[in-house]
Amino acid sequence: MIILDGKKVKDQKEKILKDYLVSVASSKKLVIIDIGGEAATQTYIKQKKNFGEAIGVAVVSKTFMDEPEEEIISYIEELNGDSSVNGIIVQLPIKDGYSEHDIVNTIVPEKDVDGLTDINKEALYAGGKPLFVPATAQGVVELLEAYNFSFKGTVLIIGESELTGKPIGELLKRRGMEVSFANEFTENTSEKARTADLLVSATGVPGLVTKEYVHEKQWVVDVGFSMIEKNGEKKIMGDVQYDEVKDLVAAITPVPGGVGPMTVAVLFSHLVQNPLP
Repeated sequence: MIILDGKKVKDQKEKILKDYLVSVASSKKLVIIDIGGEAATQTYIKQKKNFGEAIGVAVVSKTFMDEPEEEIISYIEELNGDSSVNGIIVQLPIKDGYSEHDIVNTIVPEKDVDGLTDINKEALYAGGKPLFVPATAQGVVELLEAYNFSFKGTVLIIGESELTGKPIGELLKRRGMEVSFANEFTENTSEKARTADLLVSATGVPGLVTKEYVHEKQWVVDVGFSMIEKNGEKKIMGDVQYDEVKDLVAAITPVPGGVGPMTVAVLFSHLVQNPLP
């Protein structure tokens, strides 16, 4: 069984990006917008700040708590016109009561290094070449590539969200895979999963995927990330029952340490490659 170690691949990309920025004597700046100030969100932001510091990129975060949505949108519009800012992201999820769609789509596509604006996503689904592909989706593909996965055969993706499931499916389809989706209304999902060469779960439902979903030649990618409480302690868990499944498959991503680090690495790859001065 192969453990698809996203942290290991992220560390390799970190060195490549750092060396590149030194070689071209370039400075880059990322601004992260946090709406709500949740502890988990702050953890994700800290990871990005640490990566940015390691490669020599300035990372600035701005937290909004109860400010009007118009104030947040106005702030993003200012960043759009700021030539010192190369990338802008909204750290998801955001606080209830705000329009994630409207806020994210205020970002100009040229600075949308997370690849989540409608313009970038629509270019992807139309078969074109978006300025930036959704970072998590590209992270999944790059992790599979790093372990020499053969993009042939079938994949079942559980979850069809705009953030993860759909763009992952599009990228895998472009690489020649036969893509199917399952959601909460799909019947016999476990049976369908057992026929897939690659199983991707991106639902945020902790422990959804059990041994009934897998087979010994299958590769399993767990995009889920949930905080659960067990025996009075908080614990991070993915969609997959990792301990139950890991010895029954050919390859699997851990949570944490699988897809998450790859998302960060791809985000900064986009930022570094952005031609904006």
